Amino acid sequence: MAGEVRTLAQRSATAARDIKTLIEQAVSQVESGVAVASGTGESIMKIVGMVGELASAMDNLSLASSEQMQGISQVSVAVSQMDSVTQNNAVLVEESSSASQSLSVQAHALRGMVETFRV
Repeated sequence: MAGEVRTLAQRSATAARDIKTLIEQAVSQVESGVAVASGTGESIMKIVGMVGELASAMDNLSLASSEQMQGISQVSVAVSQMDSVTQNNAVLVEESSSASQSLSVQAHALRGMVETFRV
């Protein structure tokens, strides 16, 4: 019976060592998992920060595009106004040319009349 107790004690001691080894391995794996989870958390926080920066950049781009669109609209209005003024100037030039020709004809007629009074 003492042999059986001794054998049982050796088995218990071996089982205890195996359990201790398994617990140490489990602790090591849990610590490794915690380190990986911590690193993942930091990576996610960096990604969140980058997404925030990207959103801010897109907002700035949208604002700049809106301002550019307003500028182009103002240029378009100015070009339309310049076209209108150019057309008005063309009409005035035609009227001025016509008046100038009429004045030239009248001047020639007046010269002819004045010539008749010269002795």
